Amino acid sequence: MLMSLMTGFGLASGAGGRASLVALLLGIFHYTEYFELSQQFEWVASPPVMGVLAVIAIVEMWADAHPELSEFSEYPTYLMSFAVGFISLSAATGAVDNNLIQLAGSGILGGGTALGVRYVRSEVSEFISDIGEGVDGTVGDGTTNKIRSWFENGATVSVASIAVLMPVLAVIAIVLFLLIGGFLLFSRRSKSETSQETQDQSTTIENSNDVVENQEQN
Repeated sequence: MLMSLMTGFGLASGAGGRASLVALLLGIFHYTEYFELSQQFEWVASPPVMGVLAVIAIVEMWADAHPELSEFSEYPTYLMSFAVGFISLSAATGAVDNNLIQLAGSGILGGGTALGVRYVRSEVSEFISDIGEGVDGTVGDGTTNKIRSWFENGATVSVASIAVLMPVLAVIAIVLFLLIGGFLLFSRRSKSETSQETQDQSTTIENSNDVVENQEQN
């Protein structure tokens, strides 16, 4: 049971990165000896559903690699992350809709995990975009974002695969990601607050100089 929970949390965390890709991987893993969808979610592994998920995954990855489109797709993906996170944990444990309490519990744990990872992922992406502005100006617009996007694709596949094959290692990797993401988030906000304070001080000094100049002219 514990290993199933770890697998579910690993898959749900992956859904915080590329929800449609993780949903597609759930269907693929179902045909291996290492993972089996619970009966309620075997439809995810049906060829028509997997075909649709493959198209959605390609569109999601393409849109994320283009800054002018990724900002429009950012918020809708939160809903998909929650849904896939819910399915991931429920499908891994096999305990879904025996009663309403279990259903709510799966939703809170799986969906909440996916949303939390999605939020940290978004903040880390913005942090990388900020420090990559200089690079983009030198080697081409959007280069840093494309590299970050493809790296995220690989990381999602890796985490989801490890969650099925080595659940403990997947949990450790997720914890490390959240710690690093939290540190970057704290650093980014601290830098933003410092910049704002410096800007306010500069504005105050400029206003004071204007007042002095006006007094001298009068």
